[in-house]
Amino acid sequence: MLPSTGTGGTVMLGMPNIAPEAERRRRIDPAFWLPASTILVGAYNQAAIGVVLGVVETRWHLSPGQVSVLATAEVGGMLLGSPLAGLVADRFGRRRVFLADLGVFVLAALASGLAPGFATLVVARLVLGLAVGADYTVSLVYLAESAPSHRRGRWMAAGLWGANLGMLSAYGLGAVLLRASWGWRGVLVAGAFLALPGYAARRRVAESPAFHRSPHRGASAITIARHGVSGANLRRQVVPMLAAFSYQTGDQGLTLFLPVILAEVLTAKAAGGATAALAVKALTIPASLATVFLVDRLGRRRLQVGGFALRGLALATVAAGIAMSWLGPLAVAALLALALAAGASGPDKTTAIVPTEVVGDGTRGIGQGLTQATGRLGGMVGPVGYVFLAHAFGLGAGLAWFACFSLFGGFVSRYLPETSGVELDLIT
Repeated sequence: MLPSTGTGGTVMLGMPNIAPEAERRRRIDPAFWLPASTILVGAYNQAAIGVVLGVVETRWHLSPGQVSVLATAEVGGMLLGSPLAGLVADRFGRRRVFLADLGVFVLAALASGLAPGFATLVVARLVLGLAVGADYTVSLVYLAESAPSHRRGRWMAAGLWGANLGMLSAYGLGAVLLRASWGWRGVLVAGAFLALPGYAARRRVAESPAFHRSPHRGASAITIARHGVSGANLRRQVVPMLAAFSYQTGDQGLTLFLPVILAEVLTAKAAGGATAALAVKALTIPASLATVFLVDRLGRRRLQVGGFALRGLALATVAAGIAMSWLGPLAVAALLALALAAGASGPDKTTAIVPTEVVGDGTRGIGQGLTQATGRLGGMVGPVGYVFLAHAFGLGAGLAWFACFSLFGGFVSRYLPETSGVELDLIT
């Protein structure tokens, strides 16, 4: 376990001492709210494709392979965008990436909604994924570097809490718009309009103080990349990477296919599945909010291990119940809600927080980007495995796939370093 320290604070540019309280508040307010708001928009776009997937599959007569490609195209973009954005942010600063990625965000979301066919939609989702992956990585780094050490976990968890609202917005809008023939396009286009206020507001954000004091500031991209993948950094990242992979394998799949799963279980249409997903996802809000207040008190490791274990058990139970036909539709929905709440109460936040904490100032962007990319790789493996298992052996087999990764994530998380309350400089 890492040693605990006293209260930290935000450092003024070029100054070693803690900034006055009034200045700290002035600087941190936009540093918190603007990254948090765009995390919400990123989550909306991730969930939106799941909301419309059933409609697009039917209208365009897609094969299981095409469904898998469409479901994972955005995640594939995130896989590339996360480490690339982390490297660029370590080389040129966080603020420049902040402004660039949202511009791409808006254009790609518009292209998704207006896509004339399968290939165009896949390309648009891939480009959108590049922007979403970049934004998640740099937003989390910026939040970690702006928050005081004794509240860093709370600030980052609160920012990530916006993802729950983004998913709820996608399910809610889907429940309304999918009743119209053009509704699926409206759900996708809405992601562009949600991003516009964030783009305008981000021009107010100052550069992160940690970037100005970076030991690698001004170095070449090759030098930063070499330090980022050094043996010391990779050893710190092994457990966070495995945990991120395990979590995203199940969570990305559940996010994408929850409306489809519930429509099948409840024998409802697409709009009914989106409505049910909205109700199920809403039950995770209290669990996610609890993490905001507990992450610095109970610690990252306890929340992550417990959340993984509970999610794995809930998914294993519902998988067995469906396979053996001893669970009714409402019981399945309740267990899926429990699984989602278990993830929201721990690993949903901690698998994103810890990777940002265990890497030093000079390579924090690329370190977080590599872990995010590992998670996104899991986010591709999960849906692809689910599609083929569910088509071949039924819904229960697909959910059992997610359960296995959740239980594995709980096991490896026992070795997670505890970073609660420790100043970033002392962790490394």
